[in-house]
Amino acid sequence: MNVARRPCLGLAWQAAREPLLAAAFALAVFWPVQQFGFLALDDDRFVWANPVVRTGLSSQLVRWAFTTTEQGHYQPLTWLTHAADVSAFGLDPGAHHRTNLALHALATALCCIAFSRLTGRRDVGLVTALLYAAHPSRIEVVAWVAERKDLVSACFFFGALWAWGAERRAVTLGLYTLALLAKPIALPLPLLLLLLTFAPLAPAGARRHIRADLRWLAPGLVLMLAFAALAMFAQRSAGAMQPPGAIDPGRAAVHLWAYFGRALWPTGVSILHPLKAVPFSVGLAALAALAVAGVFALHQVWRRPSLVATGFCWAALLLLPVCGLVQIGAQSIADRWLLLPLAGLTAALALLLPAGRVRLAVGVAAAGLASVGTRAQLHTFESSEAVFTRALELDADNPLVLVNLGTLYELRGEVARAQKSYRQAVALNPRSALAANNLGSLAGQAGRLDEAKRWLERALEAEPTFAPAHLNLARVLWLEGRLDLALPHYTSAARFAPLSAAAALGHGAALLARRRPQEARLELERAVELDPSDAEAWATLARARGASGDVRGAEDARARVHALPNSPPLAFVEKHSSD
Repeated sequence: MNVARRPCLGLAWQAAREPLLAAAFALAVFWPVQQFGFLALDDDRFVWANPVVRTGLSSQLVRWAFTTTEQGHYQPLTWLTHAADVSAFGLDPGAHHRTNLALHALATALCCIAFSRLTGRRDVGLVTALLYAAHPSRIEVVAWVAERKDLVSACFFFGALWAWGAERRAVTLGLYTLALLAKPIALPLPLLLLLLTFAPLAPAGARRHIRADLRWLAPGLVLMLAFAALAMFAQRSAGAMQPPGAIDPGRAAVHLWAYFGRALWPTGVSILHPLKAVPFSVGLAALAALAVAGVFALHQVWRRPSLVATGFCWAALLLLPVCGLVQIGAQSIADRWLLLPLAGLTAALALLLPAGRVRLAVGVAAAGLASVGTRAQLHTFESSEAVFTRALELDADNPLVLVNLGTLYELRGEVARAQKSYRQAVALNPRSALAANNLGSLAGQAGRLDEAKRWLERALEAEPTFAPAHLNLARVLWLEGRLDLALPHYTSAARFAPLSAAAALGHGAALLARRRPQEARLELERAVELDPSDAEAWATLARARGASGDVRGAEDARARVHALPNSPPLAFVEKHSSD
């Protein structure tokens, strides 16, 4: 029996050898991320301060994940992974980073399998996966918990590529749908498959089924358009998308060439490369060069397919949605968006090398150099201060990073340094609602109410739907005794931030002060549902229930206050829950 099993084990190892080696290499390169902490940019909104995710997996979480466009994203599968981590490990940042690390290793193995199948060359699959695993553009997605969506999407993306190469078309569509449910970064996949139909990476003698491929690509194109519309709706609802009049093809062309440059020379990895104006002449020259290169590449693909043209078209198709033609967010480019474009380009270039030892030697050497560059820059993502300091070293005129650095100082009690960072951000971007709001909040805490109102009104002038500014302005007005003016801002804060327990609590308390206990009760019950550990919310809910005649409900709310792990003193409960 042992003799009969040995050949089977040998065949299994032979089939799994390259993917396992690539995955092990990915783990080795990024092993230190297990010691990293959460970052103060997005990790709070996506994980540790998100009131839904931090409760862990539940039926409510699943319903919310598939119906929300929270933070401008439709990413239900990614929300589920974050919630699963919370259920399994709590809010231990090391555990969340280990999940990212495992997903990166899995994506690397799937990359190896996919390109081995697409090219018919296992050495090409291995070389592509090794460079995919080690390129410095991966730092953001592995070392930044909030960017897990790229990793989850990449796993399904490479799975879909493998299924297409294995001629399992229905599986391809299913995996493509799952990739889109993690993040719309995989949107151009049907166009890539169309490219591979006419310019395959497989050997010249491989069979092609163009008519059958086109029939299967039709539903993929429908999915692409549907999820593209959903992604635009999500971004627009979050205020991250610039109006159509802001479309700038010249700027997009400059960004596209910048991506190609960073693929070859990936130094200066930063959490945010700020958006800057592009001179008209520079944009025109970049657009002209891109048009010439694009026409030449498409001509080559159509008339006489070449690997260089195929690789260029692969990268350009995946970069087109993120190059800024339709500007989303405050960044010009993002290193993480090279995650998928670089893989196809690498495979095409690897096929140009002589097969066998030469190809492997060049590929291993390139991956080794990339891993050195990655390790040299990896430490810049180990903490919030490290990542923000590095971003400012690379570009001092970075208002969003200055705001986040100021928030970090504020949390540490360094108010003077926080104010300096916020003021620098406002100087660079006078319409920064976030910086103005934070300056107003600090002024209010210091008792400078007139100054606080000026900053907060400025924040709302720049961004009328900015819930934190409405909430802070309402608090300032209440401190002045002007509850009639404060209540509309509490109402706006609760409307624009429906998942904010603080907004619900403030709105409920204001309604109660205006002797509207029934309405207050609804808001306060929502507040304790969003944050069951908030003693003030439970105590205020006890007051609202008592005022509306629900004596038993009031007593129950008071009991919940006393049952909290760090139960407040009796005087606190009496102050906030007395009728």
